Order: sequence, then structure tokens, then C-alpha cells
Amino acid sequence: MLRDELGSVSEIAKVTGITYAQVSQWINESPDSKTGKVRNISSESARLIEKKTGKDRGWFDQPVDMEITDKEVEALIKMVKQMPKENRPHAKRLLDVANELASGGKKEQAKR
Repeated sequence: MLRDELGSVSEIAKVTGITYAQVSQWINESPDSKTGKVRNISSESARLIEKKTGKDRGWFDQPVDMEITDKEVEALIKMVKQMPKENRPHAKRLLDVANELASGGKKEQAKR
């Protein structure tokens, strides 16, 4: 969300003083080469980023709003169109689940 707001990983790095590589590893959930575990943002780093970007303390600790942008919708459509036809049923299943969630499970209840 912060990358979308500021425009790039480079801008996050510039504003916060944290290296591009570190920010990129957090965003991409890159595994640590020694442990294999995903690199997480420490509380200390989260507070620093919040302060440097003008976010309220604890902003990183809040639930993520999963609103999807028009640009992301267009990218998803493009990806599905480029999929081999044999893989499209997987995308269809994801859409079915999304529709079910959006309807509050009413479709599934109607089937019962």
C-alpha cells in the first residue's frame, strides 16, 4: 500500500533512509538466505517508516484494506487472457470464491 501511495520502492527508500534492497525484500517477502524464513519488518523499522512517512503510530499493525485498484483489475484481466486455456478453470474458481465471499455466502446457502 505504501509503495502505491509513494509511487515506488525507490521513493520509500529515499523517504525513510532504508536501503532499496531492504524495502524490496520486505515487499517481496524474500526469504532470508540463512534461515529460509520470510524477512519481516521489525517493530522498530515499522515505527521508523510510520514516522518518516507521516503515518500514525501502529499503522503497520492495522488490518490491510484489500481494496483493488482499477489498474490491478486490468492487470488481472490481462493475466487471465494470457493464460493457457487449460489453466483458466483455476482462475474461474478464484472468481467463484470471490463472488461467494462478496455475496456473504448466500449462493452456497441457497444450494443447501
